[in-house]
Amino acid sequence: MTIAVAKGLISNPFDPVQSIREEIKNWIENDQKDIGNIINTTYHCYAENLYLTRPVSNNFFLMK
Repeated sequence: MTIAVAKGLISNPFDPVQSIREEIKNWIENDQKDIGNIINTTYHCYAENLYLTRPVSNNFFLMK
């Protein structure tokens, strides 16, 4: 996940939220071995339920 965040920051350092979101999404959806059960389950529950019921906010993966 750290590498995904770094790639997002490098690709768009002035407004990285969308880039980080896409990098983390790609990392999770490619079934990497280093994804823990909690992150994997949380992401898939969120993706399956929240995308269908509510719009995605700008801070999908970033906490304030």
